[in-house]
Amino acid sequence: MQNPFMDQSGHGAVDVESRLDLVKRFDVDQLRAALAVPHLQKSVVNRIHSRLNKLRKEAAHG
Repeated sequence: MQNPFMDQSGHGAVDVESRLDLVKRFDVDQLRAALAVPHLQKSVVNRIHSRLNKLRKEAAHG
């Protein structure tokens, strides 16, 4: 998967606030792809892990 922070035209979110906002709407596949983005801000990485944990818990409890 490509960089989920980028749109079809190659423009995207590079600042922390914009990325944090996008993470709120990402699904599991997008979150995993986001973790592969180089030089990702630490707060964004932390938020991605938090969202992954939340989605896993929701899936486990139906």
